[in-house]
Amino acid sequence: MVAFLDLRTMSKVTVAALTLGAMVVIWFFDYATPPDLSASVFYLIPIAMAAWFVGLRFGLFTAVLGAVLWMLAEMLGRSGVPLWIHVWNALTRGAIFVSLAFLTTQLLRERVKLRALDREREEALSFVAHELRNSVASIEAEIPPLLRASGLQDEQHQALVSLRRQAHTLNRFAEDVLAVSRFEQGRFDLKRVEIDLGELVAQAARESADPERIQLVLSSDSIPLIADADRLRLAIEHLISNALKYSPQTSGVFARVSADDGVARLEVRDSGVGLSQNDHDVLFQKYGRVRNTRTESVLGVGLGLYVTRLLVEAHGGRVSAKSVGPGMGSTFAIEIPIATPARADATQPRTAEPSPLAR
Repeated sequence: MVAFLDLRTMSKVTVAALTLGAMVVIWFFDYATPPDLSASVFYLIPIAMAAWFVGLRFGLFTAVLGAVLWMLAEMLGRSGVPLWIHVWNALTRGAIFVSLAFLTTQLLRERVKLRALDREREEALSFVAHELRNSVASIEAEIPPLLRASGLQDEQHQALVSLRRQAHTLNRFAEDVLAVSRFEQGRFDLKRVEIDLGELVAQAARESADPERIQLVLSSDSIPLIADADRLRLAIEHLISNALKYSPQTSGVFARVSADDGVARLEVRDSGVGLSQNDHDVLFQKYGRVRNTRTESVLGVGLGLYVTRLLVEAHGGRVSAKSVGPGMGSTFAIEIPIATPARADATQPRTAEPSPLAR
C-alpha cells in the first residue's frame, strides 16, 4: 500500500491527475461543510504536491485553481455576501497558495543542490581515502623489516610500534570511507567463508592499540559463522577501538563472545564517557558522534559505528548500544546468526587473560 502511494515512483502525468482529483474532492468537502468550517487549508496539500513532483508552472496553476474553487464554494455557501468580498478573499488565499508553490519549488531546488554537493564531497573523500590507503600500505610494508633490524634501541622500537599502530588507524579510516562509498553505490559484496568468531575477536584484540587493557571471555570452544572475515573484523575493531579510545587509560575493556539460540553475540563493555538518550539517536548514523565535554578532544569523523552497523546488517545481524548514562560506561553488542546450531554441551566460560593478548 505504501509503495502504491509513493509519488516518487509515479510519472508527472499521474501525479498531476491525482492533484486535480484531490482538488475536486477538497472542493466538494469545502462546499458541503458549513461556512464557519472553511476547508481552504486543505488546498495547500495538492498545491505542494504539484509544485514538488510536477513543477513550478503546474504548481502555480494548481494554486490559482485552488483560489477559484475556494471562491466558488464560498459564493455558493454564502449567497448574501457582496461579490467584492468573495473576490478579495480569493485574492488573499490565492497569494498564499502561489507563495506556497514558489517556496516548495525553491526548497526542491535547494535540496537538489545539497545532494549534488554531498555527492561531490563523497567522491572527493573517496579519492582521498583511496590515495591514503595506498600510501599507508607502503608505510606498513616498510615497518616489519625495520623492527627486525638489529641494534634498535628501545625508544626506536617503540617509535616504530607506535608508527605501525597509527598507520593501521589511518588504513582503517580509509577502509571506512571506501566501505561507505561502496554501500551507498550498491557495489558492496561479501566474501563469505566459515570462520570462528572467538578467534576473530581474539585476533582483533591482540592487534589493538592497547591489548593489555582488554579482558576477553569466550563462552564456548568454537562459534562458527559464515561471514566475510575482513569485513566482520573491521566491525569488531571499531567496537574495541572505541572502547579503548573513550575510556580512561587506567581502566580495562571487557569483551565477551557467546552463542545462544542460533545467534552469535559479541559484547564490548567499557567504563568510559557513557551515553545519553540523544547519543543513542545518532550513534549509528553517518557522521554521528557523542557530543559532550569528555569527547571534544577525541579525534574522529563519526564513521566507525556507522560502518559497523552497515557491515553487521549486511551479515544479517544487528548492532546495539546501552548505557546507564553519561560517565557510566557503555556496552556495545553485535549479534549475527551462526552457521550451525549452538552446541548444547558448550563448555563453561573460559577467560583469556590480558597478558596473552599482548603477545
